[in-house]
Amino acid sequence: MYPETFKIDTREKVAHFYEYSPILDKFEIKYLEDEYWLICGTLSFDNKWILMLAMRTSQTPKVLEDILDLLSEREVPFRIIKNQVLHYQLNSNFVSLGESAKAFTIFTRSDDECAYLIPKLQVLTNQYSGPQIEGALKIGSILYVAHSKITKLNGSGFEFSFKKPKPSALPIRLKRDDLIAPNPFKKIIGRNYILIETIRDDAKCSIYKAIKFKKLRFELCIIKRGKAHHNDDHFDRDIRDRLIWQHRVICKLQDKLRTAKVISIFKESEDICLVLEHVEGVILEHKMFYIKKNLPWRLLKSEDRSAILKYYLKIISIIRIIHENDYVHRDITLANFIVLPDDELCILDFELSYSLQYNEPDPPFTLGTLGYISPEQQYMLKPSREQDIFSVGVLLLHSITGIAPIHFFNDHKDDLLNIIEEVCDSNILSDLIKQCISPHPEERPMLKCIENEIKKELSKFNF
Repeated sequence: MYPETFKIDTREKVAHFYEYSPILDKFEIKYLEDEYWLICGTLSFDNKWILMLAMRTSQTPKVLEDILDLLSEREVPFRIIKNQVLHYQLNSNFVSLGESAKAFTIFTRSDDECAYLIPKLQVLTNQYSGPQIEGALKIGSILYVAHSKITKLNGSGFEFSFKKPKPSALPIRLKRDDLIAPNPFKKIIGRNYILIETIRDDAKCSIYKAIKFKKLRFELCIIKRGKAHHNDDHFDRDIRDRLIWQHRVICKLQDKLRTAKVISIFKESEDICLVLEHVEGVILEHKMFYIKKNLPWRLLKSEDRSAILKYYLKIISIIRIIHENDYVHRDITLANFIVLPDDELCILDFELSYSLQYNEPDPPFTLGTLGYISPEQQYMLKPSREQDIFSVGVLLLHSITGIAPIHFFNDHKDDLLNIIEEVCDSNILSDLIKQCISPHPEERPMLKCIENEIKKELSKFNF
């Protein structure tokens, strides 16, 4: 087998993540390498046909074994993501490449070459499955075609765009069965849900505001629709399995804390739809921004500092309930809390959560929000309460600065501790954040300790 990048080793299952370059070496294909891609041949973008393969990560080594003879024989230029770790992140929109699901792209050099490759690739890849590529024409189970064009030339290079072609514009006449139309958008799904607003729509998941109707009863709700084959992993799971797990966890916890309660879960075409109650309120991140008004922490009024820290204490109380019930949330961010009309907080999004009591899911679902997740979560180690403590510390830093944490960990990693001291204007807060984000989980404080330190800071304010 090929050299591995690293592996996940859980209680019962092991997943090996492999590099793709040894597969190219096996077929004696020469390539250049950059941070994310292996590039074979000279890529041409202007007025060219682009063929793309949207593959599940675990299937990719087998797909490559099936197609590389064809491409190497004709020395066709192509580009492939470097390894399975990056591939998994690409299919999950975790890396900001603007290339969701486009792990393998073939840059044809002429209409004739495109027409020659399409039927052969259809035959070689039709037994596989994969996520959907937006803005391209699907012509096989994982095969897509688009037309590329350079849109802007500048001193440092160029910009290009992909365009979804009409079938009649292709350099080959395809059979009707070869054209795989995307699922049509329907306003009524699951028999009794009317979609009234799209809150978010991306490659892996759509979120809708909807009305549930039954006889003469109407109820406002939220529907999360997980799209087939996105967020795939090495255990034949994808975003649909995450929503099914989230449904189970919320059912266990919804009577113990404030969260959007489950209404239903159902299958729509190949997708899974999780229906939750509609929660009125303001996203905590927006509330914090309103309180801070872009001012540094040291210039905030005492009552504004106090308001922010009181919300933080409420977060600690919610996380304590989750931990007391032997769960780890694993996606604690300001965006996953809603300020309710009574000024209490509601926590959202249990997609990545983990049961410490039952060691489920096994293996745990991976990734999270960049900047917020701990080093051990980023490297897919077994979940622990300490991973949430790391996120709680980052959340405090985000609350104090108003700056997305990814900027601290990407752009200021080397002097992060000095920056924390500078922006906090408080030894209590700066020391607390530094303890929470320690790279050593055993050095992170308990929730009770965090709560006590925040109360100590609040005691400074006299109203």
